[in-house]
Amino acid sequence: MEFADLAVLTILGAYSLIGVGIIAEKYRYLAQAGADLKARLAGGASAIPQTPALAKAFAEASGEKADPRTIDRELALVSDRATAGMVFLATIGNTAPFVGLFGTVLGIMHAFGKIASTGEAGFETVAGPLSSALIATAAGLGVAIPAVIFYNYFGRRIQSLLVEARYLMERELAERA
Repeated sequence: MEFADLAVLTILGAYSLIGVGIIAEKYRYLAQAGADLKARLAGGASAIPQTPALAKAFAEASGEKADPRTIDRELALVSDRATAGMVFLATIGNTAPFVGLFGTVLGIMHAFGKIASTGEAGFETVAGPLSSALIATAAGLGVAIPAVIFYNYFGRRIQSLLVEARYLMERELAERA
């Protein structure tokens, strides 16, 4: 493998590790937040969320001076926390195929360079560079596809979480009035 091939695979490996980290963190956060909202729905205002952003939001929204603007402000903070890392996950999903394509182009260029230097266009001459080109393509897609799938999945979960939180906060605000 050439240096450029290793560089492309290193970039894709870094994308993959970062993506897995973001996916694991989002999954953990959204699972805890979902459990907090279910407990709040079942137990009422006495159920204190374990998710810090939700705990603060419900505390502020149930305060003496709470109003609909308080709910909006607190939900914006919850949204900021819930969406942290999502932009990078989208970036991975959008750029990884192009990094893989770049590796493909480098592999094909290397194959043509071998043909030019040896004067032979046989399978033995181009098999190595073309296989590294295909590996780069597969690696790019292998990193991008899960990133896009989880970006969409988490986007829907976050939207649902915010709708549920708004409903509960507004219900509690109305019960106090």
